[in-house]
Amino acid sequence: MTQVLWPRLLEYVVPAQYTGTLKPLCRCLRELAEKKQQEGEEAACLDYSGQVKFPTPQGLLARLLVVASSPYEREGTGCAALQLLKALHQNIHAAVGEMWVVKIPSLLQYTEGKTENSLDHAQWEHVLLQFLRTSLERIDDSAWSSRICLELRQQMAGYASPSKEK
Repeated sequence: MTQVLWPRLLEYVVPAQYTGTLKPLCRCLRELAEKKQQEGEEAACLDYSGQVKFPTPQGLLARLLVVASSPYEREGTGCAALQLLKALHQNIHAAVGEMWVVKIPSLLQYTEGKTENSLDHAQWEHVLLQFLRTSLERIDDSAWSSRICLELRQQMAGYASPSKEK
């Protein structure tokens, strides 16, 4: 079942029309990723040369960070997105793995005990942008960074005009 769910569920992460299903989707994918990691590093890696059209690493990073910018929206979908990002670290880029394993739990801790009203949204946005900046510095690949810019622009077109994501 893992072999069927893993590729199919990943297809629904990036398109904005599936935002309402992201919390359970992120949780399921995180569980599947962790299970695949237990099977071995190779089992957990996405096969971009196969028949299934996976979202690009840049597309996953862009979408999950945008969702994480509102951690309490839709009953905690943003926190679930961060947890999925941590589980997918080796599929995003090899250079971010160690940093994300340490940094993402501290991002999640930052949100604990807070609510939509008590979170300093400007500070949270700053922390996420700092996380992205540090990640891109670790990746240190201008072509990779250019693709994330293209993904962000492409995804922005899919968000409704008055949405927080946009």
